[in-house]
Amino acid sequence: MIRLRRKIVASSNPLAEECILSLNDLVDLLKMIPELQGCNISIEDSPTGSLLFVVGENVFEVSDNAAVV
Repeated sequence: MIRLRRKIVASSNPLAEECILSLNDLVDLLKMIPELQGCNISIEDSPTGSLLFVVGENVFEVSDNAAVV
């Protein structure tokens, strides 16, 4: 039996090699961090069009740098 050690991908699209996580994937990842166990973790839309990551009682605003003037 052959074991796959790593995946090799060829593409003319430079974005094809980027790893993109969905928002749900990111929340699931944060929930796996031991220090965040027991914290409420969610993502909300802000009125300014950015995203609000809520981790416990902390709120982190994430915006697109290209939109910031």
